[in-house]
Amino acid sequence: MHVVEFRKVSKSYTAGKIELPVLHDLSFGIDAGKFVVLLGPSGSGKSTLLNLVGGLDLPTQGDILVCGEDIGRMSDDALTRFRGAHVGFIFQSFNLIPVLTAAENVEYPLLNTSMPADRRKRRVKRLLAAVGLEARANHLPGELSGGQRQRVAIARALVRKPKLVIADEPTANLDSRTTASILDLMRHIQRQYGISFLLASHDARVMREADVTIHLLDGSIRQIETTRDADASVPPAPPPASSGLAP
Repeated sequence: MHVVEFRKVSKSYTAGKIELPVLHDLSFGIDAGKFVVLLGPSGSGKSTLLNLVGGLDLPTQGDILVCGEDIGRMSDDALTRFRGAHVGFIFQSFNLIPVLTAAENVEYPLLNTSMPADRRKRRVKRLLAAVGLEARANHLPGELSGGQRQRVAIARALVRKPKLVIADEPTANLDSRTTASILDLMRHIQRQYGISFLLASHDARVMREADVTIHLLDGSIRQIETTRDADASVPPAPPPASSGLAP
C-alpha cells in the first residue's frame, strides 16, 4: 500500500508574467512503513515536493494521494483536518513556540481536538519519556540543547499518531553525535510503530539509514533506489498500551 502517490504532478510558480517551473511530471509511490530520503542539490525541488505531500501547497497539474486520499480535491478546512490527523512535520529550525514549555509544545497540536485534558497530559508525558525528555518537560526551548529541541519537535510530530512524518533537513543544525542520536530515535519510531518517514537531506548519515532514496535533480526524478533489504523495515505489531503512541 502506498502512503504517498504522485500521478503526473507538476508545480510552477508565477513571478509577474514569468512562469517558473519547479517540478516536472512526477509519478511515483512511497510504500507505507518505509524510511524514505529525498536527495538532491539545493534548488532541485525537495522542499516544494515535501510541501505538496504535506498539503501546504497544491500542484499546478496532477494528483497527489496521501493515505489513499486525493488531497488536491479537499476544501481548505478538510485539508487542514486531514493534515492534522494524518501528517506530522519536523523542521530543521525546530519551530517550537519559545514561550511554551517542552510539554506545552508537544500538547499544542491536541488543543483543537476533543481529547480530554487528562488524556492529553498522559499522552504528552508518554511521548516525552519515549524521546528521553520526561525530566525536561517543564523547560522552555531556550533552556534546551539543539538535540533536545529536535526531540521535542519529534514528539510534537507524533502526538496525533500520524501515518506519515515529513522532515525537511531535520539534522542540518545538529552536530554529528546528536545527529546519530536523532536518527536512531526516528528509525526506532519508524520500525516499532510502522510510521512512514519522508525526509529531505544532504546528509550522508541520513542517507545511510534510508530504505528508499529518491534522487531529485532539476525538478525531475532521476532514480528511485532501494537502499536496504525490504524485510529490514517491515514494522512489527502495533505498540502495547504502555507505549508513547498509545491512546
